[in-house]
Amino acid sequence: DQLWLKFDINRSVFVTVGQQPVRWGTTRIWNPVDFVNAQRKDPLAIFDARPGIPLIKLHMPLEGVADGANLYAIAQLDDAATLGDVGGLLRAEFSAGATETGVNVAVRKEQPLRIGADFSGGLGPLELRFEGALSHGDAQYRWTGPLVLDASAPEFPTKQERGDDWIPQATAGIEWGIPYGDQDTFYLTVEYFYNDAGYDNESVYPWLVFQGDFSPLYLGRHYLGVGMVLPRPGGWNDTTLLATGISNLSDGSHVTRIDYQVQVLTRLRVYCFVAAHFGEQGEFRFELDVPAVPGIPELENGFKIEPMRLNTGIWLSVDL
Repeated sequence: DQLWLKFDINRSVFVTVGQQPVRWGTTRIWNPVDFVNAQRKDPLAIFDARPGIPLIKLHMPLEGVADGANLYAIAQLDDAATLGDVGGLLRAEFSAGATETGVNVAVRKEQPLRIGADFSGGLGPLELRFEGALSHGDAQYRWTGPLVLDASAPEFPTKQERGDDWIPQATAGIEWGIPYGDQDTFYLTVEYFYNDAGYDNESVYPWLVFQGDFSPLYLGRHYLGVGMVLPRPGGWNDTTLLATGISNLSDGSHVTRIDYQVQVLTRLRVYCFVAAHFGEQGEFRFELDVPAVPGIPELENGFKIEPMRLNTGIWLSVDL
């Protein structure tokens, strides 16, 4: 997961070389400005399973420009067989009072140009967060047209190139810490995500599965997420309770989840959850009934996927 070497050049440029985790962005559920990780963050995962990435990272504090200003330059080496395959990223960060702002740029061969900005800052008892990104260039497309799985006259969507478009993605959120005791605080988070790369309805989802383009939490055009956290409530100092709800407003499907986390021994924690899927057929209640389609080897016998209604899980975590 991590193996890196860090050194400095004249105490002005700080260099990190090797496998290292990098997390960009301020919002909780969607991170459109995270240009480094190919694997998107799963906001419902107990652990962030994204591995470190082979990078050469240069960190240059800009103390002469402003307090809390930093510039990062990154060479991204994953999947780079030649020098021309290396990706390049720049990030500038600025702090002013209770606010932090970041600006990102990412370029890589056979990938679109990506530009992004993120912001976080306090407004009274509220923490405001925003991320926005634009992508432009090759490797951008959407599927259009009907998917008709009819043995006599099947129809399939066609690929519409969007390399000439500037495709926006943006998420905005508010977190409110509500004290309810001398040492207890209840945290409420609300986020909205707009995704121009997504789809207005679920009709094309089965085709996305066949093409390997089914990307959870980035399928629809409009999303809403709500989170509630109770860390160490009352006398339960080893317990954390969480509740999360995510809605795909474009297809009308929803998921709600309750998590219970408790430290049972000095180095042992238990995590468990229960999640319910409801609403219309769509991303969070995905259903697929494919009839037999002669002439297509993968579909000659047909198959069916039932929609998920309820799922649970339990993990144990040991600190070494």
